[in-house]
Amino acid sequence: MQVTASLFDEGTSSSRASAPLAVRSLRPERIEGVRALVAAAEAADGSPPLSEAFLLALQATSGAAHLLLYAGSQLIGYAQLSHPDELDTAAEMVVHPQHRREGVGTALL
Repeated sequence: MQVTASLFDEGTSSSRASAPLAVRSLRPERIEGVRALVAAAEAADGSPPLSEAFLLALQATSGAAHLLLYAGSQLIGYAQLSHPDELDTAAEMVVHPQHRREGVGTALL
């Protein structure tokens, strides 16, 4: 699969990945999508891909930035910056196990 530079269109049924969608707060359905992605990665890897602090920030108004990468309507990559407006920020990311080695992580960086 190629990562493309087009913006995500919620009506798109393409299997190609979109450009990352950057948001400061997540709607409930996006939070559930991230949790499902985290669960898939944890099942494949045997350990959680995100720390507890980053999981808690999914719902908090902590000022974190969220990057979501979709292939059609499927969330295949997620990254979070704890303090995006500061130089001293922390970041964590997860890529769906079925979409690893396809440039998803690189697109999120």
